[in-house]
Amino acid sequence: MKSEKSDNIYLTKDDFGMNISGKEIADLMPNIIAVVDSQKKYIWLNKSGLEFFGKDAIGKEASAFFIGEQEVYKQVEPLFHGDENMLYLENWQKRQDGQNRLLAWWCRNLKSAQSDMYGALSTAQDITDIFEMTQKLKIREKQMDSAMRLAHLGSWEYETLADKFIFNDSFYTLFGTDAEREGGYTMSSAEYAKRFLHPDDLALVGLEVKKSIETKDPQFTSCLEHRIRYKNGDTGHIRVSFFIVKNEKGQTIKSFGINQDITESKQREISFKEMSDSLQAKIYELEKFNKLVVNREFKMIELKKRIHELKKNKE
Repeated sequence: MKSEKSDNIYLTKDDFGMNISGKEIADLMPNIIAVVDSQKKYIWLNKSGLEFFGKDAIGKEASAFFIGEQEVYKQVEPLFHGDENMLYLENWQKRQDGQNRLLAWWCRNLKSAQSDMYGALSTAQDITDIFEMTQKLKIREKQMDSAMRLAHLGSWEYETLADKFIFNDSFYTLFGTDAEREGGYTMSSAEYAKRFLHPDDLALVGLEVKKSIETKDPQFTSCLEHRIRYKNGDTGHIRVSFFIVKNEKGQTIKSFGINQDITESKQREISFKEMSDSLQAKIYELEKFNKLVVNREFKMIELKKRIHELKKNKE
């Protein structure tokens, strides 16, 4: 490999059977590659850069394409003072067709053979579509989170081999707490059981977990109800539905589930049962009383009959 010009690197015929310059390689790159001088003016752009900014971008200052007020110059200032670290930043820029696009930049400084700073080399990727998709996902996540809160639902996942639960805000809301109070969104199974499971239902939950790990069925799903402890110490009830994921060795490596707080319906169910039991007890007492009254009536009729017979015989 040899260098014939200060701004180009050439590969010999022995490498590919043809001469290829660094510029030709750069022009094949889909990302923007740019060089600015110490005044932050573009002095070179590859083909993608010229297609984005336009052919008249050479000689213009980079800020000419910024959208609104930005702190880009403040961010890149260390490069122009000798910092040799790679710098990453994102900023909105105007494409030559007038569209606003978000670019992700990786930048480093350029020095001469005498170690004099004379500019910066940067490469950029247009991440607008990724950004917009991410924003849409965030909105959907918020909508989903709101829906789950209204439905008293909380989702979770569990990494079996690492023994790690991964929770979210709606999950913690279910238990009357939040990530800050619990120290984050991850927790071991032992810690989860200690904080949130009702001690009398530990064996029930443990048995279901054991089944999910030992099962040979890759489509295994389960649904169970058990008691929990809210953050304030009160007892609640949840319905847990989950499914598992196995690896190529047949090991259960993950579980995904949804908890639903059924405390209110469970309390209504308990109240209904207590009311039903109370009514049944009253019915039983009434039946006993009725039986007693009926027996008395029968006895009175029998007694009257006997008295009547005795009077008749006496006459």
